[in-house]
Amino acid sequence: MKRKYILMLVSTLIIGIVIGVLAPGLFYSKRSNKLIVAPTKDYFKQKAIHLIKIDEEQLKQFDSSLNKFSERAYLIEMDNNRKMYNALDSLFIELKPALTPEQKDRFEKKLTHINSIITK
Repeated sequence: MKRKYILMLVSTLIIGIVIGVLAPGLFYSKRSNKLIVAPTKDYFKQKAIHLIKIDEEQLKQFDSSLNKFSERAYLIEMDNNRKMYNALDSLFIELKPALTPEQKDRFEKKLTHINSIITK
């Protein structure tokens, strides 16, 4: 009887650990896996509005400031995306001789995808 309770306690502990390890992956997005994101000017404006939680009256008052911010943030992000693409392209050129055909193909596809994002 005592052995049964110990077995139940240990199995509960193991199940709790498994759930604790797997749960964050289910609830959090995988956005951190992306090297380059392509937000729009409106994206930065909405992020700022969400951050400061302004109401409709304040939105009318702050609209021009928010538009200037979103334009600036967009240009900074696009510049950073171009720099990241150039760094990845340099890395690819340096590693290309040692990569397998599958690795070259995967890297080239990623570079093509990133280039399509930054040239929009």
